[in-house]
Amino acid sequence: MKSKPRILALFDYFYPAVRSGGPARSSLGFAEAFCGHFDVTVLTSNHDFGVPHPLPGIVPNRPVEMKGFTVYYLDKSARRQIIREWIQRSPEFIYINSFFSFDFSIYPQCVVSVLRPKSKMVLAPRGELAPTALSGKAWKKKLFLMFYKLALQRPATLYQASSEFEQRDIHAVLSTPNVHVAANLRPVSDLHQQQVSSVKKVRGSVRACLIARIHPIKNVLMAIDVVLKAKDIDIWLDVYGFAEDRDYYQQCLQKAQLSHGTVRLCPPLSADEVVKVLGHYHLLFLPTQGENFGHSILESFIAGRPVLISNATPWRNLAGKNAGFDEPLDEAVLISRLIFFAALDQQEFDIWCKGARQLAVEFFDRQATLRDYQKLFSN
Repeated sequence: MKSKPRILALFDYFYPAVRSGGPARSSLGFAEAFCGHFDVTVLTSNHDFGVPHPLPGIVPNRPVEMKGFTVYYLDKSARRQIIREWIQRSPEFIYINSFFSFDFSIYPQCVVSVLRPKSKMVLAPRGELAPTALSGKAWKKKLFLMFYKLALQRPATLYQASSEFEQRDIHAVLSTPNVHVAANLRPVSDLHQQQVSSVKKVRGSVRACLIARIHPIKNVLMAIDVVLKAKDIDIWLDVYGFAEDRDYYQQCLQKAQLSHGTVRLCPPLSADEVVKVLGHYHLLFLPTQGENFGHSILESFIAGRPVLISNATPWRNLAGKNAGFDEPLDEAVLISRLIFFAALDQQEFDIWCKGARQLAVEFFDRQATLRDYQKLFSN
């Protein structure tokens, strides 16, 4: 029997890690989707995002057999050695799920350039080359991009974009034609992880949540400002997220305190809590400055809840599908949409819930998405 071609996939975080949210779920979706056609080996960290201690129950640096693929959870002491050893085994494809991660992107690319310069590599920047993402720590990123173009950029590297928006970003930064669009994968089980439930809706009131890292790129402060200015309706906003930027978090906290309880900063959610929590709200409100995918947006659709988001994500033309609104970052426009949702009665609101859920069902009809990925790993 002919052996399956091998994919060596490198992820910063992988199941059962949960604190990184959607990216960990999409990494699991990737491995599950391809293990039937490829021999998939995953190299990842033995820590969760922002946690100093190792994942419980995981023996580091040893193979963990999952359903159809193998995972190595690497600790820092052995991480680079094991990555180098696996690259030297000459897998047919090397899949890298980050651009700026040192251990799981920069270092492996250096090893490939020295030891396996003809290896076929797929590199997924995951939104890290968007203008808004590059603006943070800008000088460090500019220096690395200069180094990357001189030393690491290779004709044999194919870049994966999660959307046409990200495709344009990669073209603009790297000036390469080797960019292929393939949307994020999620485990099929995610669609049914939580039974879709109804939530009471009365005219004049809306309960919204924002689920994201507390960081300027997510525009949490703007979301709070918009809610504070929407004075003619009964509106509540709960914000769930890790305080990635402490100064920004303090600004959000001070602004939230002006609401007298209608805006709350809540503890962050683990990935397996998100859909259940979304079911308690009327909509997700996320006026983000940019997303290459937007996992919490998909999770809102899974929960059967419409969204109010910016037009800087791949989720577009939502109003025509009764799934929500994707709008420019204009406070007056966003306030008008919150007023619209507040004005809905139960019957009208349920139509938007059904539209949101239908969009999730369509996303998980993954045949087209899988074909896009198969083109990444074709010969």
